[in-house]
Amino acid sequence: MIIKLKQKTSPKYKDALLVSYAKIILPLGSLLVITCYFFLDKTVTLYLHDNASFLKKIGSMTSDLFSPVTIICAGPILFFINKLLWKKEKMQEISQLLIFAAPLSYVAAKIIKNFTERYRPKKLLAEGMYGFYSNGQAGADYSFPSGHACAIGALAGTLSCFYPKYTWYFLSGALFLSLSRVIKLDHFLSDVLIGILIGGYISQLIHIYMKKKKIHL
Repeated sequence: MIIKLKQKTSPKYKDALLVSYAKIILPLGSLLVITCYFFLDKTVTLYLHDNASFLKKIGSMTSDLFSPVTIICAGPILFFINKLLWKKEKMQEISQLLIFAAPLSYVAAKIIKNFTERYRPKKLLAEGMYGFYSNGQAGADYSFPSGHACAIGALAGTLSCFYPKYTWYFLSGALFLSLSRVIKLDHFLSDVLIGILIGGYISQLIHIYMKKKKIHL
């Protein structure tokens, strides 16, 4: 049993997760994003607008509870609590990875938004406009990808680095939480899907880099 545990937590096993992410999760997720953009985004948004008003309060509460600020602050808070009280090595590694992964994922979302310049759902609902802006007409109100989903994806990716066999559970949980942005009509479904992928992949890359460079706070 001890030998099996060491094999599962070895660097090679964790590096294999990054390979799996690149070969399976990213291509599959990208296909889902494209499918949603062309076939599901408008339908889901219009349906939620007309029929799911009872879910909006729940979506709003979930969105606020798992906001980027909350997740970004969670890393240093967990780190210092663990330093003072728990003194668990794995918790230290998880928290210090989240310290880097969450804010970098959120910043990445902000940068990408300035290139994609996608209309938010409110434009579809108010003016029937769907797609992408041109010539920077959107100002700062861009939709693709979701910053909330990027931060949540970073959290899921961080946890999967240390508990790789639960990766699909973490990603499913990230999708469930990120759907609050769709329910609130702040984002399309494809916005949150790509956000989770970006956040998850960034956390994987940072984890590998920190391991190779032996970075510890």
